[in-house]
Amino acid sequence: EQRQQLLARLRALEQDQTVSEDDILYLFSLPHLEDVVDHVLQFCLSYGHDAYRLGRLGEAGAVHAVCKALSKHLHTSTVALKACELLGRFAQVTSKVKITEELDDLRKAVLKGGGVTPLVEVLKVYKDSEPHLEASMTALAALSETEVKTSVASKGAVELIMGIASQYPANVKLLGISMWALGGLAPRATPEMQDTILEFAFRALEA
Repeated sequence: EQRQQLLARLRALEQDQTVSEDDILYLFSLPHLEDVVDHVLQFCLSYGHDAYRLGRLGEAGAVHAVCKALSKHLHTSTVALKACELLGRFAQVTSKVKITEELDDLRKAVLKGGGVTPLVEVLKVYKDSEPHLEASMTALAALSETEVKTSVASKGAVELIMGIASQYPANVKLLGISMWALGGLAPRATPEMQDTILEFAFRALEA
């Protein structure tokens, strides 16, 4: 019964776009049960459609919570997809957001929250699901434009991204995201890997 009340309140919040600080903090204090997490992520996606709102969520601890949700529920398809989409949105916010006294960048918060590893894992677990690949690679591509790129490159993302783009040659959107990510990651790759990225890019142009 308590769980049903919880889900009912979450559904009500999804409909109500005037959300207080207390509401947001409440969301991230909830137990990490699969269906509850799914609703919380859905709320964040519905609510967080601009930099200001994503900033509000970030200030309340959303980035860490979403990273944790992706790690814990990596093998739950709906949760993983929503978490990747949200991390992709956070990774594209360039304005300063006061998360803690020391942290004022949502992209660094993804790194600090341990989000890079599960994002890379999604590329392995969901290699046959184009929506998951697009969502995860969008987040990784946005992160590759920042100093976080070193961490992304060190997790083996470059090889995975090239493999995925080769697997879906007809998916123009996926290919575009791949090029975006590889462009950011190339400066942190080894000279040999940089040559491989260049060869891959030229082949894509010829195709």
